[in-house]
Amino acid sequence: MITVFIVEDEKKVKRALEQMLELVTPKTNVVGTASSVTESIRMIKDLKPDLILMDVKIVGGTGFDVILQVPRFKGKVIFITAYAEYAVEAFKYSALDYLLKPVHSEDLMVSLNKAIAQINLEDDYQKFVKVLKENQVSKSKKIVLKTAGLEHVVEVKKIIRIQADGAYCTFYLDGAKKVTVSRNLKHFASFLDEHQFVRCHQSHLVNTSYINKISKVDFLILRNGDKVPISSRKRTLILKKVRDL
Repeated sequence: MITVFIVEDEKKVKRALEQMLELVTPKTNVVGTASSVTESIRMIKDLKPDLILMDVKIVGGTGFDVILQVPRFKGKVIFITAYAEYAVEAFKYSALDYLLKPVHSEDLMVSLNKAIAQINLEDDYQKFVKVLKENQVSKSKKIVLKTAGLEHVVEVKKIIRIQADGAYCTFYLDGAKKVTVSRNLKHFASFLDEHQFVRCHQSHLVNTSYINKISKVDFLILRNGDKVPISSRKRTLILKKVRDL
């Protein structure tokens, strides 16, 4: 859910935008509206919305005046106006998009989806950086696993194994828990500790601390009883890692 702030001095247009937001996507929450430069500046600083739908000509000046006076605003801005000649200037202010009145719901939905995708991507990155910084000062490393509507912060040492299925990965965790995420195995293998995890098969990454036995028929037997296949070309590497434990 992203928070939206509307800057518009025409009451009918403001209400129409609110109604369209309710119709085109359930992923937005209108946290406030304003019709003047002064009011907009005060409320944006206070509410810190993720996205602003900004009219160009408003009471007391323009939407550009608002942006200039909220220099630390980190959200996205979609300009909405009846004047096409302001488009170039809008993009100079790092506008995400520029919609002409009357706004059509299809155009608004395209712009909103673009905004939601960018906001979520930046949010994921910030969370990844936060966990990375925590890992640098913590003895217990953690990883964020994002599923639909949930974010699981998992201790790396409690990951038993990861099994890939196309673009999805299932994490098998200590305590008989599992989490499936929309990422491929290469994404996780690239930053998990190479000394603690080993890719024993194209579709399997295993925490070496959970390896119990290596069978003669190319299987790893883990402490929880799971059997994980070993590719023939990985067998020598696995044997070496197990002997080094």
